[in-house]
Amino acid sequence: MESIEEQWNPPSPPDILSDSWTNISDAKKAVKIWILDRGESWAPSNHNNKTRLQLHCILSTCSFYIRIAQKNDFFGVTSYTPHDCPPSTHTRFKQRNSAWYLASLIERDVNINRHIKPKEIRERAGLYHQLPHMPYMPAWRARELLRDTINGNEGASFSLIPDWIERVMNADNSTYIRLKTTHENQFEAIFIMLGSIRSRIHFLRPFYALDGTHTRSQYNLTLLIAVGIDAEDRILPFAWALVPSENETWWTWFCKHLFEAFNGHFQPESVIISDRDKG
Repeated sequence: MESIEEQWNPPSPPDILSDSWTNISDAKKAVKIWILDRGESWAPSNHNNKTRLQLHCILSTCSFYIRIAQKNDFFGVTSYTPHDCPPSTHTRFKQRNSAWYLASLIERDVNINRHIKPKEIRERAGLYHQLPHMPYMPAWRARELLRDTINGNEGASFSLIPDWIERVMNADNSTYIRLKTTHENQFEAIFIMLGSIRSRIHFLRPFYALDGTHTRSQYNLTLLIAVGIDAEDRILPFAWALVPSENETWWTWFCKHLFEAFNGHFQPESVIISDRDKG
């Protein structure tokens, strides 16, 4: 009986010549990925616009030609002549190490592990995609490109915060939120205590803990948190903030809004603990 490895055959490459796409961008990307997957290359093209793509070989003596254009209501390959040049023509083709192409190869790996290291990406590219000498930076850029695609662009998400605040306040106007921005109207810090917690804060034991932790973010923000203990002895985070760093200035800012958010329910005999770290 044959082993599982002997029975399994790798899937055949897609029949790109008969496929069709609803827009030219998807068609161009799919065809270029198909060419790179075959270990081939193409020369820079001036015949590239919003309705068509024409590619030739790097060698002028090679017959390679592929054309993408609109067919009825879709886009697809309208003409194709394969390469007849030696394989050495395609070595060191830079597009093979481009972030957009590598992202198409490692999408499954990044979906499984968002924190995969570029070193591991390079190893997997050599083992499974015949790219044994992938440089470090293309692997890193491909991972970051996929993170932005999967999780959304982190920088752009800051511009959504004012709209999010408005929606939260419309749902519960007792919520305490303070947004601090720079002179250029860019995000700097935010403090949050939800109204549902704020209205019941006096039921917590008068024993609170403060701490901060660094976020896994390209912006290196710090998350400050205040927690208490409810009637069932469970720890309840009741206020938190995103600030640029953990220091005296930002802890003072956090505590100022924390006491304001208590809305008179802070008891003089309360105990507050911290690890007495920075600030």
